[in-house]
Amino acid sequence: MLPCNDNKYWGILVFFIFSIKFFFFIIDPNVMLFQGDSLSYIHTALTGSAPPDRSYFYGILIAAVTFFGHSLIPLLFLQVLASASTCIVLSAILKRYFELNFWEYGFIAVLCSIEPIQLFYERNVMTETFSLLFFVLFVYFLLHYVSTVKLSHLVLSIISGFLMIKLRMVFIPIYLLGLFLASIHVTATIIRTHKNSQIQANRLHRLLKIFSFWFVVFFTIPFLFSTAKTIQTRYGKLPNYSATGFALLSAWAPLLETNTIPFGPDLREIINNSKCEIGNIQARNSQRWLPGCLIKSLIKKFENRDEANQFSMRAAKYLLLHDPVGIIKIGAATYLDYLKNSSLNKAAVRHRGLNIPLNEKTLNKISEAYCLSLDPYPNKSSITGAYFQKAILWYQFLLVFPIILFLGVIIMRPQNFFIYFIFFLHLAQLMIIAMFSQLTSIRYLHPIAWISFLSLGILYNMVKGKINSSAIRR
Repeated sequence: MLPCNDNKYWGILVFFIFSIKFFFFIIDPNVMLFQGDSLSYIHTALTGSAPPDRSYFYGILIAAVTFFGHSLIPLLFLQVLASASTCIVLSAILKRYFELNFWEYGFIAVLCSIEPIQLFYERNVMTETFSLLFFVLFVYFLLHYVSTVKLSHLVLSIISGFLMIKLRMVFIPIYLLGLFLASIHVTATIIRTHKNSQIQANRLHRLLKIFSFWFVVFFTIPFLFSTAKTIQTRYGKLPNYSATGFALLSAWAPLLETNTIPFGPDLREIINNSKCEIGNIQARNSQRWLPGCLIKSLIKKFENRDEANQFSMRAAKYLLLHDPVGIIKIGAATYLDYLKNSSLNKAAVRHRGLNIPLNEKTLNKISEAYCLSLDPYPNKSSITGAYFQKAILWYQFLLVFPIILFLGVIIMRPQNFFIYFIFFLHLAQLMIIAMFSQLTSIRYLHPIAWISFLSLGILYNMVKGKINSSAIRR
């Protein structure tokens, strides 16, 4: 399903991208850990249990990869392969659906392969690299389904999306939006073709295609999620989406200063006794994690984590329905905070683990399990980590580029559905960051970086087409 023309050049491009990735892997093979998340995944790999707000799937993957060698290097090797694959699929999409030539899509794919967030997370014991791979495959197979209307491609996109979500639940809105846009376009296309058809057999065939699409969507998705939940429950694990209410309520916590939740416990008492200022937008991450702040106080109040999370979800829905303007204001404030040099610098230092050392007990546990020699700051000597920390202007470009793309689409008004499909996915990624982030976090820009390269190719193609059309008219 990858481009088959220019096989000679295509092979050179694939070889070149893998060479770039392995060059960086050779000069910087350091295993990097992110305080909290990485340790949770390693805990899952070593014990088989998972906390409710982390992916158990990634922990199981670590356990499988490290089972024989007791080393994290094979995991990093797989992540390098996965990261290189995202660049190759990027070039395939640009060639197949947006008709860029070899030098154009090849240049963009090479740029993607040296992107700082991508290089940094290839070395991190984090879900980012594999979740990006499944996001890329989800987009690719969905585009292929829209162009061919073959159910096999739809099933592959659903499976890719499911794995993407099991690694990172933040992709749920993207998953639903992608399927919604594809379903509307495919259904409209089939109906339009059906009306023009004069052959009864063709009409029946097209109606069956519509029925098959909706059957696969509505049957496969619940089946996959219910199967995963059954497996988790059987082994005594909580589902990794059981902290969604906590995440949403803490992200929108400043709204509790002016809104009263009419059900559940009296939040005024919790807010008044909280160690964190409820109206401070910078304190939202503290509201989520620190003892004495909003979420920990709710868990203590309910004496049951699941009940506290369910209440948090209901409260978040109440805020969404009764104060949507307030949520939009929080999103705007979050977006503007992301653009600040100081916020991005702090986030880069935090992601590299340069502000909080690993404790001795944790170091010994990881060192014994994976034959590693770690110091309290295991990421400080990383070349890709230093590159990641210096790329502040790039991150600011990623945040501004969707606005540039929006203006380009408005001005040039393209007729290609695929352009609008990618545009809406790109914009949705930015909105997720603005609406759901509790603090500035560069890791959330990881999928935006990949789709920005895709959008960059699309924008270039639109401008080139506009220039060519003007030249022909003259």
